Amino acid sequence: MKLRCGPTKVAVVTKEGRFDLKNTEFWCSECKQSRLATNEEYMCSGYWPGSLSNCSYFFEENLLRMWHRLRHKTPGTSERKFIETLEEISLDCNRVNIINRTLFNRARREFEYFTYLKEKEILRRHGNCKICGNHPHGMHADANRKLYRYASAKDRQGESLYGDVKMASDQLQLEHISKIEEKIPKGKGDDACGSSTWKAARGDSSSKRNLDITGLEMMSCSHGTVIFSANLFKGETFKHTHLQHLKSHQMGTKFLCNDVVCKYWPFATKESNLFGESNPEYKKLTEDMVPFLSRFHGLGHSWACRVLYNGHWQKDGADMLEEEQEQVFSYMARLGTTTKHQSRASRRDDITSAILAYNVDKEKRMMAALCLRLNRARRKSNFYGKKLQDLLDHRGLKEELLPQILIRLKNQAKLVKSKNLNSDWDVELLQKEIEGECHMIKVLHTRNATFFDTCKTRTSNRKIMSKKKKRVDTIVKLLQQKGIIVSKENTDTGFFPWHQNNKNFLGKDYELIDTWMLGLRYQEAITKTQREMGEFTRSLTSLCKDLHRDIKNYERLRPTTLLDYSRSVMANTEIVRLSGIISDAVHVFTEALQFREDIEINPQAFIDRIEKEDNLLDSLQEASGDDYYTDSGEESSEEEGEN
Repeated sequence: MKLRCGPTKVAVVTKEGRFDLKNTEFWCSECKQSRLATNEEYMCSGYWPGSLSNCSYFFEENLLRMWHRLRHKTPGTSERKFIETLEEISLDCNRVNIINRTLFNRARREFEYFTYLKEKEILRRHGNCKICGNHPHGMHADANRKLYRYASAKDRQGESLYGDVKMASDQLQLEHISKIEEKIPKGKGDDACGSSTWKAARGDSSSKRNLDITGLEMMSCSHGTVIFSANLFKGETFKHTHLQHLKSHQMGTKFLCNDVVCKYWPFATKESNLFGESNPEYKKLTEDMVPFLSRFHGLGHSWACRVLYNGHWQKDGADMLEEEQEQVFSYMARLGTTTKHQSRASRRDDITSAILAYNVDKEKRMMAALCLRLNRARRKSNFYGKKLQDLLDHRGLKEELLPQILIRLKNQAKLVKSKNLNSDWDVELLQKEIEGECHMIKVLHTRNATFFDTCKTRTSNRKIMSKKKKRVDTIVKLLQQKGIIVSKENTDTGFFPWHQNNKNFLGKDYELIDTWMLGLRYQEAITKTQREMGEFTRSLTSLCKDLHRDIKNYERLRPTTLLDYSRSVMANTEIVRLSGIISDAVHVFTEALQFREDIEINPQAFIDRIEKEDNLLDSLQEASGDDYYTDSGEESSEEEGEN
């Protein structure tokens, strides 16, 4: 059997541009018969056809792989300009410089989907977060309004290759929204919190005439791995967030974070009451999970929200920032320049491919991220422990009184949050509100001078401060009507006339409790990170066992085909790669956890040591019994939900 040039001209596109060649023909020297090479044979040789029906256009696999890596390392890069670059390279070498963009796009998509299927079915990748395991600790749901699609964009008749991988189908999303609207009709409600400027989810939103899809709702775990997403058709609403909430509960998640969780939680509570009989799983959403207000977005909320919903004031909250979705958006938002003109199916494929690539890149940095998180937790735990002791000594208090101060703060916050600011407020309520707002202004002023290093962030922060100052001025006028004079010096210092005979300053109490809670959370973070190191090692070890099991299944089949043999080789190669990662992880984690050097450093010994310490820590936590955590604003959520 010999290879020779066939009768038909073909175009082959490589990283060096376009080449015009002849197709391949197999010729038998004995029987004098010949046949043309098939698409399968071209693909096995590393050349992907632009069309399955016409074998006249081929793209080198190395070219498609390079473009796959480039477009995910630099999201938003124009495919058209990349092809124009290849055309110019061809022209420089005096070759034909016309490259069919449609065929290149088709070959690229099919290559990416083939790579995904290979990694999923044979290498068992693209599963859950290796640190979270099957039950993530916390989820952050948010929407990105930059990933829209124009209504004028052409929509080809075709289905997405990925389907509902990492992205809910549009039908599922619309059915869920319609189901909710049967009992909760459309209408505008109170969606902003305090003086917040965050343009987050709301009860209902109007569509935009020039947009077919207005954005993308996404949900990621506390380690930044994207778990779920869904298209937005009428802007970001609580109905979209509710679908993410339902998905996170199905995975056994404890904390749900949202930018306006103080407004969403009453909405979810109302839904659980309305759908309690027909959909009992809705009721479990608020019973089994805990609302988590992220620390950064909490700066734009009222002080009462921070007291009732602050995630770092929740038991087992650890050091989760729950701003991970914002990090995802910094990457995903750049795709909007290319996806806004695509068809629905192409847009879904490109976004899904970007999510998968982002998760793979995130997984590569998990080992180093866990070590950094552990070191930070140890450092912050010592820092806040010393700061708490200094505050207690300054005020002459004992640590045993902190739970009482926390309960008092929550009661004051519930009282303020249950009413809208007007002249009907009594004096005590106005006093607590102005104390809280003045304290928040001081916090924002400190962050503006210390943390924010760009004009954009400082300007945004000043807008929040300006709104809070207007609210303080309104409260000052209401207090004057009731015979209490508050000067500018009082609002600047946080020391008011009624403090002369009362040592319970709301600002001082808030700072004291916040320091105490942060110290506890970072202590939890040390334990949580240790467990995550064990879970990371356990996940990789379990994956190796699954691959070994697959290899035995391939070898059990008789006769063994070339496909089974190839799968076995790929699985063995993946096992070698994973074994290297496990070995490095055990060594790095053992050093970070400061285990004894004389223990046997192997994956199973490391996991056994982690589990042994976990059992001891669980017993200590069960014996502590901190009842004051249970009073976390659930009553106010139920009241708002009923309203």
